[in-house]
Amino acid sequence: MVRQLLDRFFINPFVASIILLLVGGLFYVFYTQVDLTPQITSSFFFSPDSKIYKDDALIYKKFIVGDSVVLSLPAPDIKDPNYLKRITALTKAIEKAPGVLDVQSVTQGPPNVDAALTHPMWTRFLDSGSGKNSLIVCFIDLKKVGTTVSAIKKIIQSQTFRDHPIYISGIPYIIEEIRQMLMRDMKQFIMGAIVISTALLLLIFMSLFVAIGAIVAALTAAALSLVVQSQLGVPIGILTANLGAIVYVLTVSHVVFLTSNWRQDSHQDKRKRLASTLVTTLPASFWAATTTVFGFVSLIFVEAKPLQQLGVGGSIGALAALLMAYLLFPLFLRFSKLGKSKKEARSFWLPLPLMVGVPLALCLLGGAGAMAWLGADDINTDPSLLTYFKKDQEIYKGILQLDRFGGSNPLNFVVSDPSGKNLTNQENYKKMQALQEDVEGHPAVGAVLSLPVLMEETQENWLARLLPWGSLMSILSRDRFGKVARGFITEDQEQGLFMLRMKESGRSVDRHKIINQLMAKPRKHGLRLDTVGGSYYMQSRLAQKIRKSMKTGIAALLLLFVVIILLLSVSIPITLYAGLSIVGVTAAFLGCVGYFEVPVDIISSPSINVVLGLAVDGMIHIILAARRLSAAKGFRTDKEGWVAAIRSQGPPVFISGLVIGAGFSVFYLSNFPPSQRFGLEIVFGTFLAIMMTLFVLPHLAMLFRKAKS
Repeated sequence: MVRQLLDRFFINPFVASIILLLVGGLFYVFYTQVDLTPQITSSFFFSPDSKIYKDDALIYKKFIVGDSVVLSLPAPDIKDPNYLKRITALTKAIEKAPGVLDVQSVTQGPPNVDAALTHPMWTRFLDSGSGKNSLIVCFIDLKKVGTTVSAIKKIIQSQTFRDHPIYISGIPYIIEEIRQMLMRDMKQFIMGAIVISTALLLLIFMSLFVAIGAIVAALTAAALSLVVQSQLGVPIGILTANLGAIVYVLTVSHVVFLTSNWRQDSHQDKRKRLASTLVTTLPASFWAATTTVFGFVSLIFVEAKPLQQLGVGGSIGALAALLMAYLLFPLFLRFSKLGKSKKEARSFWLPLPLMVGVPLALCLLGGAGAMAWLGADDINTDPSLLTYFKKDQEIYKGILQLDRFGGSNPLNFVVSDPSGKNLTNQENYKKMQALQEDVEGHPAVGAVLSLPVLMEETQENWLARLLPWGSLMSILSRDRFGKVARGFITEDQEQGLFMLRMKESGRSVDRHKIINQLMAKPRKHGLRLDTVGGSYYMQSRLAQKIRKSMKTGIAALLLLFVVIILLLSVSIPITLYAGLSIVGVTAAFLGCVGYFEVPVDIISSPSINVVLGLAVDGMIHIILAARRLSAAKGFRTDKEGWVAAIRSQGPPVFISGLVIGAGFSVFYLSNFPPSQRFGLEIVFGTFLAIMMTLFVLPHLAMLFRKAKS
C-alpha cells in the first residue's frame, strides 16, 4: 500500500509541480526576509535572561563604562616631537570618524605629555608605565560598530608606515573582525560544499540527475532551515553562520544512501524501484536524522547563547535535510539512468575474515582507549583569546601588542563596605588602595583603574586636596567634568568599580582559577565583592559551561543512542557492540583533541556532538539492513545477515563519510581558526566513525551467531 502511494506520488506531474512551486516560494521568502548578517555583540556569550549576563549589564547600568577601540603605537621615545605630531594627527582624524564619542591620547586628555607619563591614572590608562608605547583610546557608539571600525581602519591604513606600525585592538574591534570573517566564510563554505560534494557524486555515481537533484535538495534544505530559524527569532550568530553548509552536507549524506540503495534494488520498473528504494531507506534515514537532532538538541540546554542558537538551528536543519532528501531528490532520481549495481555490493571487500576482523576491531578499541587515557583529561576548554586568530593577522598582532602594555581583556568587579558605609572615607580609601596594589601585583593582571587611582590623580591639583573626598566625587560626577567619577563610584558613593585589563599571552592557568584568586582579595582587605563582569569573566564562565556540557552532554547522548540502537536491533549483544563502537569514537576523538593540545573554544566545541550523530547514522543503516536482509532472504544465522548488510550498506556508509568529510574540509578555507578547527575536527571524527562502523561493529556482531528457527 505504501509503495503504491509513493509510486503515484512521485510520478504525478501535478504533485511535482506543486512541490517545485513551493520550493520557489521558499527561496523567495529566503531572499526577501532572511537577514544573513551575523549578529554578534560583546554580550553574545550568554542570553539576556541568564544571571551572568544580568550581572555584567548591571555594572554598565551603575557605572559609566565605555566600550573602546584601542590603538597602540610603539616608540623609542614618546616625547619625540615627530611622534607626538603623529599622535595628534591620528587623534584628530579618529575624532571625526562616525560613531566615535570621545578620543583620549597622550596629546588629548592629560594636561600635558609629562602628566600622561607620570600621573597615576594617565600612565595606567595611556602608557602602562612603559615609556615605550602609548595608546589612543577611542570610545564608540555600539550601535555603529561596523561603520566606526571600518572608518578607523581606513585612517590607520593611511597613516601606517613600515618603521612606525599602528596596532589596533579592543573588544568592539575584535567582535567586528569576527563578524566580517564569518560573513566571508558563509559564502566560501556553501560554495565549497556545493563544488566538492557535486564533484564526488559525479565521480562516484556518474549521473548528472543525481548531482543536480542533490544540489537542489541540499540548497532547499539549507534555505528552509534558515527561514524557519529566522521566523523563530533566532538570528545568525557566531555558530549558526555555518548552518547553511552543515545542512547542505547532511542532506547530501541522505542522498548517498538513497542513490546507493536505488542502484541495488532489483525492480526493473523505475516507478516501483523508486518506491521500493524509499521504503527500504527511509526507516534508517529517519532514525539517523533523529540521532542527529538529539545531538543538536543537547546544546540547547547549555547556558551559552551561541550553543543554544546552534542547537535550535541544527535541529531544524537536520529535519529539513531529511525532508528535502525524501521530498525533492526522488523527483530527480527517478530520471537517473543508473543501472543496478549488484556487482558493487559483491565486490566490496568487507567484512574481513573473523580471524583478522575481530583482532583488528579489538586493536581499534584499545587504541581509542589509549588515546583517551593519554589526552582526555588535558582538554583545554579555556584557550587564550589569541588562539581565535592566526599569528600573521593584524588582529592577533594588535591583541599581543596591547597585552604587552597593560593587558588586552577587560575584567570588572564591584566592591563595597560590608557595613554599608560610603567608600569616600579615609578608612575605606586605605582598604581600596591596598586592594589596588594587591591586584596589580598579580602576574595575570596588566593595568588597573579604580577609585583610589582617580583619587590619587586629583591630588595633583592643590585645590582638590582641600576638599572632602565625598564632595570631590560629587563635583567630578557632574557633566562639566565628563562625569569621570561615575566610572568608578556609584551615585550614592556606596559601591566602587575596579577595571582590570587582563593578559592573554603566556597564560597557562584557566581563567576561572585566576579570577578566583583575584576575587578572594576584596575580603582579604576588608571589602565585600558584589558583582563581577567583563569579557574576561564571561569567557571564563563560558569555558566552564563548555566543559560541563562536554561531560554531561556527551554522557547523555551516549546513553540515548544506546537506547535507540537497542530498540532498533532488539538485541543486547548488538547494542553492546554498537555502544563500544560509539564510545570508541568518543574516546579517540577527545583523546586526540587533548593530547595534541587542540583548543576547544565556543565555535569548535559542538563538533563532538555532530560527530557522534554522524557515527550513529551509519551504524543504524547497517543494523536495520542486517535485520531486513535476514528476514527477507531467510538466512540461517545472524552472521549471514551481517555479511549481506555490510556488503549492501558498507559502500554508502563509506561514500557518505567521504562526502561529509570532504564537505566539512571546506572549513579549512576559513581565515578564522575556530571555524577551521570545527570543520577539521568533524573530518577527523567522520574518519573515526567510518573505522568503528565498518571495522568494529560488524566484526564483533558476527561473533553473535544466533541460529534461526
